[in-house]
Amino acid sequence: MAKLTATMADTGSFAVAGDFDAVATQKLKGTLEKLAATHEADLILDLTAVDFIDSSGIGAIAFLFKRMRARGHRLFLKGVHGQPRKVITMVGIDRTVSLI
Repeated sequence: MAKLTATMADTGSFAVAGDFDAVATQKLKGTLEKLAATHEADLILDLTAVDFIDSSGIGAIAFLFKRMRARGHRLFLKGVHGQPRKVITMVGIDRTVSLI
């Protein structure tokens, strides 16, 4: 398992690095809930440094998307590649969340 890191940039970008799996999602739960409730603009979730995602990571993206949309903001996924891109495309997340 890769080490998880997450950082919020002043530019409205939240970066996750490492495996975006059940363990990571549990560690990020509070941060994502706070971000979804308080961020006052569109948000870019930077997955450039994520090489693996599972259903928990997909669920976290869906959670964030729904909360951001309910508040009138959009969510974008940046730098999606490899296995995460295949999974995101397979489950159709790319039809509701823009990949940049």
